[in-house]
Amino acid sequence: MGAMSELGADVLPNRIDKVLVLIPSLNDGAALPALVRSLRAQGAGLQPLIVDDGSAYPVVPPELAEQCLHVRLPANFGLGMCTHIAFSHAIRHRYDAVVRVDSDGQHDVRDIHRFVDVLRGGGADVVIGARANQDRSRTLNNLARRTMKMYFTTLAAVLTHGKLPRDVNSGFFAANARAIASLNYSTFERFPEPEMFIVAVRSGLRVAAVDIEQLPRRDGASTLGVLAAVQLSLRFTVFAIGQLLRRRTPPTRREESRWRT
Repeated sequence: MGAMSELGADVLPNRIDKVLVLIPSLNDGAALPALVRSLRAQGAGLQPLIVDDGSAYPVVPPELAEQCLHVRLPANFGLGMCTHIAFSHAIRHRYDAVVRVDSDGQHDVRDIHRFVDVLRGGGADVVIGARANQDRSRTLNNLARRTMKMYFTTLAAVLTHGKLPRDVNSGFFAANARAIASLNYSTFERFPEPEMFIVAVRSGLRVAAVDIEQLPRRDGASTLGVLAAVQLSLRFTVFAIGQLLRRRTPPTRREESRWRT
């Protein structure tokens, strides 16, 4: 991925006027119309992009399609692919930032402006929404998810020397153009957030956290059960070993500024 040097504000300014809002969706389209309306109410600078990740039915009906950008994938490729689609679109069409929110209504879109303000202030390239009210129920699936998240958090702290916020599994995040250009050179698959945030820190990007309150789910259910948690933990272990064996390789100046060309 090459080595990155710091670029001045004249090359990558902190102007954040045009924001692409990624909404990945898998069989949970009921909350999407209200979500898109809420995003539109936040101001003209937010452009919703729904990526239908191989749902059994089209989650974007014709009446909603007129209000947002949308992509329907022919199969379920995972959140990593959805993220790369958004990043590539943002680079091609010169968005100043990408924000990801869940399609089930758990993320309060009013928090987007708080994220963007941090990016605009120049204090961070990536902003993570750190959840203050995660589900603490004692079902088997929730116990498996919490164990996995603790494991991810511990390994992330080791790999980044404690430079990441506590909630490395949050799906509510924002990235500026510098981060988009850098992170799009890595390959992310299913549930990519911990890997993406680790790569961000190890690439020289600045990562900050904003405390958020997660809202009740309006539609669908978590796809992260016990088996999926075990599979992700094994995959993350392989990723962590790979990171430990390689030196930090941030993108070059040319790669970082490609989104402007």
